[in-house]
Amino acid sequence: MTARELFENVLPQILHDDPARAKKLGDTICFELLGEGGGTWIVDAVSKPPRVTNLGKSACSCTVRAQVVDFQAMLEEPKAALSLFQLGKIKVTGNTAVATRFHLLF
Repeated sequence: MTARELFENVLPQILHDDPARAKKLGDTICFELLGEGGGTWIVDAVSKPPRVTNLGKSACSCTVRAQVVDFQAMLEEPKAALSLFQLGKIKVTGNTAVATRFHLLF
């Protein structure tokens, strides 16, 4: 699955089918993915219904910024997230605790 597929197809479907799952995240995260296939997406688990948009940057509790290839590596091997973060390949600003809960949507 690509990052674009995740944000434009998979996550919206998950949130549509099981909106209660959004309570596990309980916040908003902006994703800024750079490079081919990248873009900006907002996962808004607070709105009713919860949603994923690409309407530009808005007020988010945290922002995750990465190159698409690094984000893809994390999607393919979730355990790589910590090392990618430590290497500075995935950067989180704002409330980092929110970013650590993102996996709960899956």
